[in-house]
Amino acid sequence: MNENYEISSLKNHSFAEIAECFNVAFSDYFLKTEMNEQRFKSYCLSNHVALELSIGAFLNGKMVGFILNATDTYQNKRVIYDAGTGVIKEARGEHLLDTMFDAVIGLCKEQGITHYYLEVLQNNDKALYLYKNRGFQICRNYNLYMGDFVAPFNPNEIVVKQLEPDDTLNLQAMYLYEPSFPCTKNTLLRNISLYNIYHYYIHEKKVAYVIATKTNHVVMQLGCLKGNEHQLESLLGYISQFSHNLSIFNVDDSCTFLVDSLANHHLTLYAKQYEMYYEIK
Repeated sequence: MNENYEISSLKNHSFAEIAECFNVAFSDYFLKTEMNEQRFKSYCLSNHVALELSIGAFLNGKMVGFILNATDTYQNKRVIYDAGTGVIKEARGEHLLDTMFDAVIGLCKEQGITHYYLEVLQNNDKALYLYKNRGFQICRNYNLYMGDFVAPFNPNEIVVKQLEPDDTLNLQAMYLYEPSFPCTKNTLLRNISLYNIYHYYIHEKKVAYVIATKTNHVVMQLGCLKGNEHQLESLLGYISQFSHNLSIFNVDDSCTFLVDSLANHHLTLYAKQYEMYYEIK
């Protein structure tokens, strides 16, 4: 690494500065992501990003790379989650990710955190090589879908409301799989005003649910009781009428019912991700 680069915590850096570097670093990414300062700040707060546990790389005082780390309880333990890693094009090839990663591990050890999670696109060969070389292991496969989900529904059996904390208390019985870090109850409740919850009732009993963003109908969580898979499909059909480009985020591909259903309803599988973890020793 060029000795002119400085590696330091992001604790004393503004959301505006980090967002600027974030947008430049992801401008040529497969899934282009661009956020203004307010949206970026909201993203960081929702995911519980801890700037004191996040690292930046600087050249002549200008940020050229970053690792944004969130911290929360996940898989029944306190973990660090990589909420975003990037290096601007001009600074790539300087081994900045390795150096920043070493700094992150040092911070985790100071905090007694022993597990580090991240998600990476399965076609991002360079990142995969780096993470595997650093000892990360694949633990889950996620699919991302988009399209028009056409299914019959009875609106009299569907209730839609603003998500509230009490709505999340008894959902676990309907989980088809454990939600990924960005889709956990804790993450959704930190930005609760963004989401609606859709319930399907049979004889006044909740048998299926979907949690989705209000504005663009991105599905973050979904599930149903065993034997009520058709009611879940009806919920997706109901939501899809409001957006013919329904998006479903981080579907665990071990859930064969849902994977098969989305394929049968001709949704596009537009990206695949690995969830990976690293045990800090």
